[in-house]
Amino acid sequence: MLFLLRPGRHSLIGRVVSSIRSALLVGLALVALPYVDALYRPPDRTASVRLERPEGLHGGGARGGLRPVTRAEGAALAGKRLVGPVTHVRDGDTVEVRGVPVRIGNLDCAEPDTPAGQRASEAMAQLTRAGPLDCRLTGRRSHGREVGRCALADGRDIGAVLINGGVCRSWR
Repeated sequence: MLFLLRPGRHSLIGRVVSSIRSALLVGLALVALPYVDALYRPPDRTASVRLERPEGLHGGGARGGLRPVTRAEGAALAGKRLVGPVTHVRDGDTVEVRGVPVRIGNLDCAEPDTPAGQRASEAMAQLTRAGPLDCRLTGRRSHGREVGRCALADGRDIGAVLINGGVCRSWR
């Protein structure tokens, strides 16, 4: 009976066990490869900026015509004004204006995986549907996002609107 616990290399059972063991090791290596590769790859800390396109061309998705921002372009955004449509609402206090991620500096909203955070994200999405935002960037960055204050098309500060509505708190 001991031969069943330790099959020889040349027996049929030994070959089957060896094949299964090899297949498991190859599968494990294929599953682990992306994680190991991510450990050695430098982090991607790029935002996005809109490419210049001829005025008459429209269409495509919200990210159409976007490319990563270089460090020099990111530095050029510091202290500048960014005006344009919101291409994505990340959560209650972060939007992408023309593909550039902007953290609304005067807001503190709940995380999006909570009911309060979902309400904040929905409120932000509803407000930004009304038209373009006019953002004044402070020159600071937070987690790969530009920090700034943004105003709605009618001139109201979007942070103040969400704070007065009880959706978010004021960032101190």
